[in-house]
Amino acid sequence: MIDQMLLGEFSTDADWREALEEYDTGWYIGVEREHDWTTAILNQTPNMFSMGHNTQQVRK
Repeated sequence: MIDQMLLGEFSTDADWREALEEYDTGWYIGVEREHDWTTAILNQTPNMFSMGHNTQQVRK
């Protein structure tokens, strides 16, 4: 269900394939600290997505 919320509803396998190929070719999805992040910037990758967490954060 989450994939349908994020990507929309697909009626055929070809629609799914097209969406996944777009992620493969038009996106960098990974960690900012990786060398590939810098490469994606230099290659002017149109869409970049990264997630992380603050390991120094103190909870009270």
